[in-house]
Amino acid sequence: MDERGYFVLPLSLFAEDLRTTESRIARVLAIVQTFEPYGIGARDLQECLLIQLRAQDKAATPAYQMVKEHFSDLLQGRLHLLQKKLKVTQEEMQKKILNEVRMLSFHPAALLQDTPVLPAYPDIFLKKDGAKWVVEVNEEDLPKFRLHPRYLQLLQEGISPEEERTLRSFMQAGKWLMRSVNRRRKVLRDIALYMVKKQQPFLQGQKALLPLSVKEIAHTLFLHESTVARAVTEKYIDTPFGVKPLRFFLSHAFTSKNGEEVSVKAIKSSLLNILEHEDKLHPYSDQELTTQLHSQGLPCARRTVSKYRKSLKISSKGRRKAASCGE
Repeated sequence: MDERGYFVLPLSLFAEDLRTTESRIARVLAIVQTFEPYGIGARDLQECLLIQLRAQDKAATPAYQMVKEHFSDLLQGRLHLLQKKLKVTQEEMQKKILNEVRMLSFHPAALLQDTPVLPAYPDIFLKKDGAKWVVEVNEEDLPKFRLHPRYLQLLQEGISPEEERTLRSFMQAGKWLMRSVNRRRKVLRDIALYMVKKQQPFLQGQKALLPLSVKEIAHTLFLHESTVARAVTEKYIDTPFGVKPLRFFLSHAFTSKNGEEVSVKAIKSSLLNILEHEDKLHPYSDQELTTQLHSQGLPCARRTVSKYRKSLKISSKGRRKAASCGE
């Protein structure tokens, strides 16, 4: 990577060096692109911004659409044209959409300058206890608070009104801080419990992740969406299959052929499974992949399948065939 954190060398060089296919290199790069700081491993500025927006669960926002589909207009500052294409007002463009992009990092590696890179440390532990799953908040790094008994003693000893007011304000601030820490612990635990309950089939190895959004969690737990979004950001959970970002359990929904909601992650998992078992000398076209998914009850449009294939960093049929012939 260069000093910005961008992956600038052609995949073909690595494939040739390691005697493998470009698609395998691309899949590894896709994993690297999930590392923090988000944007690391991007091949250009556009991909860097898209990675960060996806990490913030903003793949369905106008900001994401603008970066993905109208990036040249954004670079040229054609704001009136962007407003028309995105069908938004000038106020929405200036105060919301552009602000979301301004908050992103154009040079993600700058965050690593003179900063030691530490491993992700879990905020939550997920353990199996017989037939049930147990969620525990990691309290090792949470500060321990208590009100010093000397404060209460001073109040009983007869101090001046001014001293008493000051002392009571200190005690009130201390109690507020204790309540805030306890609420943070409870909210984090409640969210993790709901996620684990919702994703039981996945944890049991029966199927892929079910659809689950920040909005659903907030509605169920009577919390504000922003509270849930903040709670799951940069939080990690230690599971039997490794330390994962808490956002790992979130997934957008897609309506299947029989009317059931299926997570996008589940569709991508099915697509990846089909691709991994295809005839390498006669790989599937996007239309054939669409037909395969239809047979599994997942009626994705061909353009949707193409989009998901690209997001998995898997080359087109022609390139996959050429790579297999080259082996």
